[in-house]
Amino acid sequence: MGVYVMYHLMDLNLNLIIYKMVKEINNFLSDEECNELINLSSDSFDNAEVLGENIDGYRVAKGTWLEEEDGEVVIKYRKLISEITQIPTINMESINVLKYDIGGEYKDHHDFFHPNENYYDDEIKRGGQRLKTGLVYLNDNFEGGETSFPNLNIKIVPKKGKLVLWDNIKDDGSLDYDSIHTGLPVTNGFKYIAVIWIRENKFY
Repeated sequence: MGVYVMYHLMDLNLNLIIYKMVKEINNFLSDEECNELINLSSDSFDNAEVLGENIDGYRVAKGTWLEEEDGEVVIKYRKLISEITQIPTINMESINVLKYDIGGEYKDHHDFFHPNENYYDDEIKRGGQRLKTGLVYLNDNFEGGETSFPNLNIKIVPKKGKLVLWDNIKDDGSLDYDSIHTGLPVTNGFKYIAVIWIRENKFY
């Protein structure tokens, strides 16, 4: 079970649930801000890819990237993540907005970069490891699509505007294999999320 406390961020009172390495924050973005992120992305979705071997059916989604120049809501999301993590926005990758149709899912995976993979050296040069992941649910009028952390026995129910923030790296700098997670299949409707990966250093 999580520890239920209150967190004050700028002028927002947010409900914060803390697990071992996962934070769950309701009302992180407003309904209007979530809608705006969907609207900014709707004309540019393409099939989402994975790093490493592309296995059919492993990640079934469409995605696109948003930069700060795409809108004020992008800037605000990044600044809020920076404030809560105390990591500068220059360490963040662009916002990855993803759309999951019925049957869409992302099977068990880690967000950190696995050593000895062919992409590893290139990605590390771009800003180091992915320390943390921030994920906001942009809608909740669908069924299924929970975010599951099987090693932690955590299953997070989507709620519009909710942020899920977790660590991919332990305090000693080693990879946290318990950060393995799954985007469970959507069984009805469409699921939209906005993800930010936070690097160790400035992201290029």
